[in-house]
Amino acid sequence: MKKSLSSVFVKFTMFFMLLTCTTFAFTACGDDEDDNLGSAEQDKTGLVGVWKGTVEDEGTYMLTMCFNADYTGWDTCENEMETFTWYTDGDTLVFVYPEDEGEYDTDEYIYKVAGNKLYLYEYDDQTGEKELVCLLTRQ
Repeated sequence: MKKSLSSVFVKFTMFFMLLTCTTFAFTACGDDEDDNLGSAEQDKTGLVGVWKGTVEDEGTYMLTMCFNADYTGWDTCENEMETFTWYTDGDTLVFVYPEDEGEYDTDEYIYKVAGNKLYLYEYDDQTGEKELVCLLTRQ
């Protein structure tokens, strides 16, 4: 009888440990997915990701832009890469490009994300009308 009772106890203990480990493994996987969803939820702008398109400014150029969730990014145009930080203020998207000796340059655009398209607009200095500067597609 002693052998049989200890055998049942060992089996119960092993079953309990297996159940605990399995529960822990599923919980750990759930946390990873929740973290990914959290960063996606933090991007209320819809900008995070890689975008490609063309820019027409004294010629037509291919442009690739990457917006990171930590408000950093990079762009390439005519094989020249630049890094930037970015932020939004309402419907305005602001790029801050570092320059020499602690200086920086900023560019501002009115932006709109619609589906997989990113529209960048500027106001024409002479007419005051909003003009499309660039149309990018999410990659």
